Amino acid sequence: ARAALVLHNMHQESASQAPAEQKHPGEEDASLYMRLLSWGGTTEVGKPFAQQYLFSLLDSVASEKLPLTIWQACIHSSTAGEAKTVIKEFLMHEFPVVFHGNSLATQLCGNYGICASAEVSEELEPLVMWGDGVPFDSLVLQFQTTTSFKEALSSDVIMCSIPAWWCSLFASASKPLL
Repeated sequence: ARAALVLHNMHQESASQAPAEQKHPGEEDASLYMRLLSWGGTTEVGKPFAQQYLFSLLDSVASEKLPLTIWQACIHSSTAGEAKTVIKEFLMHEFPVVFHGNSLATQLCGNYGICASAEVSEELEPLVMWGDGVPFDSLVLQFQTTTSFKEALSSDVIMCSIPAWWCSLFASASKPLL
């Protein structure tokens, strides 16, 4: 999640520079990465108390040993699979995590245990077709009536890796997005 935030903010910061003027990130300013890790200029900053919500959520999960639930969706499983692996290896020692994997990448998702059920696959499949003349707004409205959307909203964190634009399906949710 931090890597995606760095890339997003790096793109925002470098968009105003001509290519010849661009230098390697951090070459002249060692504090660059810390600025890029901030939430400023992202869609998350517009959510009321998003950062405080996430940290208070982690505190309550850790103190009460409640499971932190992550609902994930993707069409390419390696990014989400690696995230699940890191969570299992490092976070689960601190507090319980329930990872609801919903990958449509049927040839690889089994490697990570994040394959979508048949029902979730059926509900996510129309989103793959965006760009084939189907208006995005109508796809969002259609998806927001699905069981998958309701399950995502009942989780603590929503993860959308590939394609990253699937995060816009949850822009109205008051949930942290990874």
